Amino acid sequence: MPTKKDRHVELVRQWVAERDKREKYQWQQLWHLKNEPATWVDATASKAHNKVFAAIDCKRCANCCYKIGPAFRPYEINDFAQSLGLTTDSLIEQYLKWDPTESIYEARSKPCPFLGKDQLCTVYEHRPESCRQYPHTDSSDFANSRYMHANNSAVCPAVYHVIEELIEARKNKKAEEKFERMLLKLHEYEKEIGLASDNSLSSEPSPPPVS
Repeated sequence: MPTKKDRHVELVRQWVAERDKREKYQWQQLWHLKNEPATWVDATASKAHNKVFAAIDCKRCANCCYKIGPAFRPYEINDFAQSLGLTTDSLIEQYLKWDPTESIYEARSKPCPFLGKDQLCTVYEHRPESCRQYPHTDSSDFANSRYMHANNSAVCPAVYHVIEELIEARKNKKAEEKFERMLLKLHEYEKEIGLASDNSLSSEPSPPPVS
């Protein structure tokens, strides 16, 4: 029976082999999610998230730390600096730069300056919300964040596989809905035929005219 480590390796291998070929298709399928009930999308995404992360081990990947890095909201800076024994100004000067378009501080360089040589986060207990919440596949309103998920699919193997699970679930949902519509039409047809048959059986011939 495959171990979690085996499953992790296989999922990452699939992601590396397929992500470029599936990129456009995933974008298209994510766009269609806006036409599905939000409650169904979020519930299905949550199940997919739990299934994928039961196999994916972030500590054996850290690709988000290499490709994206941390983002700090201004209110997080002071506490984070204190956790490192730095002043806010020193933290910013050494590690961060301001992004006015997003109103966040981001790392000056990649990979993340707080990533250890063992690919583990050296500030894990004090990491910002952006790191705690990544990759957001268990967040609500999944469909309205489809652009973010599509972009993250190229960085995170877990996101790629969550989207693939959603695509498959939507296919099954559509097939079930089509089958139910077919059954309904068949039922309506049988009912119509049955009523016509009942009418023909219950009707009596007219008596002959009296001479």
